[in-house]
Amino acid sequence: SSEIQDHYEKYKLYYQQSFKFDGVNDRINVTNSNSLNSNRTISIEAWIKIYSDPSASDDIIINKRGGETGYAFRLVTNNQVGFLTGRSNFGTLLSTFALSQNTWHHIVGTYDVNVGRRLYINGILDNSDSITNQLEFNNVPLIIGHSYFNVYFNGSIAGVRIYNRSLSANQIYEL
Repeated sequence: SSEIQDHYEKYKLYYQQSFKFDGVNDRINVTNSNSLNSNRTISIEAWIKIYSDPSASDDIIINKRGGETGYAFRLVTNNQVGFLTGRSNFGTLLSTFALSQNTWHHIVGTYDVNVGRRLYINGILDNSDSITNQLEFNNVPLIIGHSYFNVYFNGSIAGVRIYNRSLSANQIYEL
């Protein structure tokens, strides 16, 4: 839509400074710090462009999971975005929208212990749930483009941001 195209044009700079991941062995490690951990509210943002369908396993976009703690964005086999928070029995909040290959997409996941999870695709709320259990801290690094199960992302990632608050729909639209 023209709204998505306007969003894309507004932030072209991100794409010029993106990182390309080959799906084989590329990743970025970010040392753990308290600013990456939150147990009540968090928002995770990234611009992604996928080059091929995910592998048989889910491709990890952003990963700060340590066992049953933390959070992650992943791309599942039908090109949907999955937003994970906390324990695996909380499940994955999946986008209803399948991402197109070779196109930039803006993804944002928010979590608020009082509200639940929200997943935004290209500035628009795509899916939500009411999971409200507190996140648990962990001391693992934030990894971009790779999971602990040796699954790598095939595409480009830009503009990764972690917020220690749950962004509003208006704030996300303006990102």
